[in-house]
Amino acid sequence: MTRVRLKYLHCFTDRHGKPHCYFRYRGRQWRIPAPGTEGFATAYDERLAHIKANPYRSSAAIEYMPGSLAWVIERFMASSLYSNRAESTRRNYRRILDHLRDKWGAGLLRDLQPRHIRQGLRHRTARTR
Repeated sequence: MTRVRLKYLHCFTDRHGKPHCYFRYRGRQWRIPAPGTEGFATAYDERLAHIKANPYRSSAAIEYMPGSLAWVIERFMASSLYSNRAESTRRNYRRILDHLRDKWGAGLLRDLQPRHIRQGLRHRTARTR
């Protein structure tokens, strides 16, 4: 039997044996009927149309101060070093870099000290435990 994987679709069975399906895109999720049931194709197509009509907005219109972390991130993401990577790698990099830019993007790189890196790593590992 061949299994077809649909983009953005995440299905699982809960501990009570009940199937659940979600259309997941960029951190958001919408519950939809399970594949093979009535209404699945319509719901899936509606979600696809929604994300195509409302694409992810980039912060490319914002200009950052030269020397800031956000400025360096923007320069890297505009470079061939970033664009030549595989799509999945770019997606993972973007997720991490967007978080860094939102949290610490205003800071200047010249002010960045090793203690700041250690502090950020300590905070990150404390959240995952």
